Amino acid sequence: SYVKLEGDAITFGGEGATVNGSVVTITSAGTYRISGTLNDGQIIVNTQDEETVYLVLDGVDITSSTSAPIYVSNAEKTVITLADGSDNTVTDGAAYVFEDATSDEPNAAVSSKDDLTVNGSGSLTVNANYNSGITSKDDLKITGGELTVNAVNDGIKGRDSIAVLDGAITVYAGGDGLQSNNDEDAEKGIIAIEGGTLDITAGLDGIQAQTSLLVGGGSISITSGGSGSVDSAKGLKAGVNVTIEGGTIEIRAVDDAIHSNDSIVINGGEILVASADDGIHADTSLEINGGYLTVAQSYEGIESTAITINDGSLYLVASDDGINAASGGGGAWGPGASDSSLLINGGCIFVDAGRDCIDVNGQGTMNEGVVILNGSAVGDNPSLDVDGMLEMNGGFLVGVGSITMVQSPSAASTQYSVLE
Repeated sequence: SYVKLEGDAITFGGEGATVNGSVVTITSAGTYRISGTLNDGQIIVNTQDEETVYLVLDGVDITSSTSAPIYVSNAEKTVITLADGSDNTVTDGAAYVFEDATSDEPNAAVSSKDDLTVNGSGSLTVNANYNSGITSKDDLKITGGELTVNAVNDGIKGRDSIAVLDGAITVYAGGDGLQSNNDEDAEKGIIAIEGGTLDITAGLDGIQAQTSLLVGGGSISITSGGSGSVDSAKGLKAGVNVTIEGGTIEIRAVDDAIHSNDSIVINGGEILVASADDGIHADTSLEINGGYLTVAQSYEGIESTAITINDGSLYLVASDDGINAASGGGGAWGPGASDSSLLINGGCIFVDAGRDCIDVNGQGTMNEGVVILNGSAVGDNPSLDVDGMLEMNGGFLVGVGSITMVQSPSAASTQYSVLE
């Protein structure tokens, strides 16, 4: 079936849809090829079928002044395919008119109440002047295409999940760049980036997952915190876990560059961050097993209650502490926090810090690896500050800094050390 948009009118050929003025409503599963310009109208999907609805955008320019230009109110699954070589644009107005006072949907320029997939090799520009750019109340998957989203609020939202497998995605958002916000199911609220390129400029968080955030590949560039708001303005953020397996990540953030309310695991990838707050912050645990991590600017380089470094290359620059292991997850650390710890089993670590290079409010242990510490030459800021002492059983450690409160590895260490 085909849908031809002709300014203020629509021509439909085939079966499975009805036209009412400048609104076409698709009522059956199937494939619908859409082309042309719609000055002020809407594409609606409302079907009870269990099969998929395919919307093939082949050179469309759709504007709606009072609602979502593309609105999936009901469907088992909808796939938006960007036809090869096509340029497509969707634009909404600054205010929506709803059916009644109790309704607040749709609330995005491309809005779906059900599963939504975007694929193809064409381009799609979404200008969201009312709220968000592209949203799904279920699962949102992007497997191809060149997407540009300009949104006054969040750029791309999948309530249950967002999966990016491929494509070139550019987001300018007043709120979050990408967001998955289901807080009612521990297995939802997930974002997975497996490939593609993402260039995100966000007033708040760059990529925010309610539960888990996985980066398995692709190239991600994030600038977050441009709104001037006191709200969260982090680069990568998750409520439970951030796991980085690979890919290339570059973040400039006014808040933590990478943040989890619980745990972070870094197994690989090339990561470059600059932050006005922490470079990497996990409230409970931070584990680094590989990859290349550069924190070019930060208040504290990496911070968590329990930090384990098994491998990887780390270059950390911090105005305060470079590596901070302290309980509390928020900054009220203080001495005697015995549940905090630092364990170094390998890797190559360089720290340049304005205060302590390594600050552990509990026990520190180093078994292997290379650690170079360049600390402050003034004040009570030694390069090594471990309340429970540092037990060194192997590896290579060199630290320079203030001689006030200077500290060396403990007498229980099996590796010899020299303090000058």
